[in-house]
Amino acid sequence: MTKKRKQKALSQVNSVVKKILLLSHIPPRDDIPDNLIKKALEASGHLVWKQSVLSYTRGVILLLKPDIIIFPEIRCPATVDTVKLLHQWGAKIVQRRCEMGITAESEMSEELSRAMFGNWPIKDYVDLDLVWGKKFADMIVKAGAMPRGKIKLIGGIGFDQYFIPPPPIKRDKRKTVLFATGFGYADRNPVYAIPEALPEDNIHVDLVSNDRAYRDRFGNLIEAFLRLYGDEWKVLIRRHPGESWDYYKRRFENRAEDDTFGPAVASLNLCDVLIHPGSTMAYEAHLMNKPSLNFRNTNLDTLVGAIAPTYQNVGEMLDAFEEAAGLGKSNADPKIIERLNRDYYGTVDGKAHQRAADAIAKIKIGKTNYPDQWPKDEPKYLTPGVYPMVAGWRCGQCGNSYNVIDINRETVKCPYCGIANVRVARTCPICNQPQRCEKGETECSIVPNAST
Repeated sequence: MTKKRKQKALSQVNSVVKKILLLSHIPPRDDIPDNLIKKALEASGHLVWKQSVLSYTRGVILLLKPDIIIFPEIRCPATVDTVKLLHQWGAKIVQRRCEMGITAESEMSEELSRAMFGNWPIKDYVDLDLVWGKKFADMIVKAGAMPRGKIKLIGGIGFDQYFIPPPPIKRDKRKTVLFATGFGYADRNPVYAIPEALPEDNIHVDLVSNDRAYRDRFGNLIEAFLRLYGDEWKVLIRRHPGESWDYYKRRFENRAEDDTFGPAVASLNLCDVLIHPGSTMAYEAHLMNKPSLNFRNTNLDTLVGAIAPTYQNVGEMLDAFEEAAGLGKSNADPKIIERLNRDYYGTVDGKAHQRAADAIAKIKIGKTNYPDQWPKDEPKYLTPGVYPMVAGWRCGQCGNSYNVIDINRETVKCPYCGIANVRVARTCPICNQPQRCEKGETECSIVPNAST
């Protein structure tokens, strides 16, 4: 095909109005990049909807019947099963990687590697994989997670927000320090903490126990800082989205403010110095020409953990803080920044979202064959302690709730007060009409209510 004919063919493909559903993951991290992609696609004439991937997406998919669906990292069985179905129905699937990945210089356990590159294969169901930088793309191909022909390098899309003029902000009269924590598994249960891993993997216990210990250590630093500088400096804490504020509220009461819910760029706009345990935000602080300090690095990524100078004890860190505050500019290691840009972040110029949108718009769509209803789920991911066929009952006499394994029981004895409980029809809270099971019975045997 000649160059002219190829350009004409691409022009014809791009001229087709496509229905695109963009599934977004973590709002503080992904809202701005996803909104930028959405806006760029709409500017090309396409119809684009944005929806949380964690909410009930099935109904939205069947309502819109999109030609293209953009997912965040597809590494959990729920999204893997979904893209398999969507592929069968003719939808085109895009994987928009929300993070850089991990550097080859890092030491990864076999369990972490599987969680990173996928315990469930998806390469046959994905049409386009949007990856930040070349070296991580090489790692993906080597791991067999995705063929190179489906990968498009777009650059550091998570950093596009740093090239947008910031809105006016109201600063505190005092200078501000931002503590970015990053202990996302500290408040999880070690039985099952990381959805990307297999339930039997030891990584669940390791991540939870490590993050709890690391957070206590980091909390000691914040406590020491508040005692020394609490009157002079305003203290903001930006938690990992998976962390609860309860821990910090219990330790620091009203001496520090929670600054978690907006994008990272907003938090960094408010601060003069960033302190973290090895966060990607060190790179973001560098983009804003602000100093950052790493306290006892906990980042599994060797290069990311080396962006900012690292200190091992509270005294050294506080001495370094005074120096960094006086410096008032980026103190990132230029050699580490260069390696990250060259190999992993790719081009960081504020236009990664446009490159992503251009690649998505070039996907050639076909006819879809969506059903009217989502296929019925079957319990196939069975793990210890989780029972899919258990009915919830509540005693109308004593008010206590309990569960019954046999879902077909219509009469049981309350284990608390001993009275006989009889299953009754559930009624709709809106119209007050009996709810019917799929067999048309008013006494639904799926999730019965119970009273005397």
